[in-house]
Amino acid sequence: METWIDPSLIEELDPLSSDPSLDMFNPENGPPFSTSFMAVYRGAQRARNVKIENWARAKLRQLRSGSDGIQDMAFVIHRTLADPRCLDPSIDPNDRVPNSTIWGPPRLQNYAANSMGRYTSLTGYLSQWSPSSRGDGPANLAKTVAPVLLLEHSADASVFPSDVDKWEVAAAGRAERHILKGGNHYLAGQPHVIKEAADKIAAFAQRL
Repeated sequence: METWIDPSLIEELDPLSSDPSLDMFNPENGPPFSTSFMAVYRGAQRARNVKIENWARAKLRQLRSGSDGIQDMAFVIHRTLADPRCLDPSIDPNDRVPNSTIWGPPRLQNYAANSMGRYTSLTGYLSQWSPSSRGDGPANLAKTVAPVLLLEHSADASVFPSDVDKWEVAAAGRAERHILKGGNHYLAGQPHVIKEAADKIAAFAQRL
């Protein structure tokens, strides 16, 4: 049975498997989450992603070395929605509802069959989710010269203030940042916030 990382720690093919010391849903770890826990946790997430990438590249080479023309394959990545910020609103604080994601309760979404990045392909993963992906928004924005309007949704449970900070830094000197107070991720059920956003976009466009 293929695994992406040491099966004595976490079996990637088992959606319910996890390392208790690195499980954000283990109450012994938090919330609140300590600075030391967060440092180890984020490091483990990055290491896991590197191991998945190494596996994906090796599998892609294996497939493409054959004579049958197979170029890609689908696979599943379990436990992809495990951001401690969803449980601990003191990390990267905004107006979001604690213990929430934009799709539902954090633990349910982390193990759900249809969550973020759950189903992918080798090439799709390398393009979008891997550490070597070129899909780095702020890094690519920094290569442009056009004026930028940043609309920050203050109650967003998916895009957090530090994320918006990265975009603002990438467009330093040409970014206009506006906070949509109380705005959720999709502005669902918030027609007044949608109007505010539309007005800001229209005014910004007129100044170009």
